[in-house]
Amino acid sequence: MDSPSGIEIAPDWREALSLKNAIEDRITKGKYGGKPRPGGPRSTLCISSQVGCKMGCTFCATGSMGFKSNLSTGEIVEQLVHASRLSPIRNVVFMGMGEPLNKYNAFVEAIRVMTTFPFQLSPKKITVSTVGIIHSINKLHGDLQNINLAVSLHAPVQDIRCQIMPAARAFPLEKLMNALAEYQKKSQQKIFIKYIMLDGVNDEEQHAHQLGRLLDTFEVVRMRFKFVFRVNYNFGP
Repeated sequence: MDSPSGIEIAPDWREALSLKNAIEDRITKGKYGGKPRPGGPRSTLCISSQVGCKMGCTFCATGSMGFKSNLSTGEIVEQLVHASRLSPIRNVVFMGMGEPLNKYNAFVEAIRVMTTFPFQLSPKKITVSTVGIIHSINKLHGDLQNINLAVSLHAPVQDIRCQIMPAARAFPLEKLMNALAEYQKKSQQKIFIKYIMLDGVNDEEQHAHQLGRLLDTFEVVRMRFKFVFRVNYNFGP
């Protein structure tokens, strides 16, 4: 099966997709362990902060389309407005189009709106995903408390990150990890690390050891893999 950006998904994608569908079906039906979920059904809304993206990650379909425009605070919040008409929204993840920390002020103001009347979302139910924009991470806890931070790591060393994530050149891995350590020290929030496995690029045994060493010295970070898709990726046009 082929997808945009030259990514060929291996046959075992069906197993992961089946598991994903089963989980979503359980959530939709409000079931948890065969019993009604406390509080009833819940929905998670995936929000975009930009049209397109400047980061240019080579494995991402959005990255391949380039940057078109930023979304305003109102346009970000409007996604929650429309989704709330279809289903009660309990969780929001900034994992749609765009790099939310690249449009920092609009992103921060949007979350402030979402956590007040009439939405009144708990900050602990909001997750922001970033490639690791260090100067924005350094400000984040001072502006927004208790939100969850997810970082698109995708490689255990700087040279591989730069190869598959061009924006990483501006955010050296050592400085990024130091910023994350300081963020968690201040926030006491766990950080989610995202890692997509690209065949022959970042999925070999040496990379596993490098990743282990990176996180072993970074005691404050907890790593959580929900789904790991193994993909075959061809660099170049």
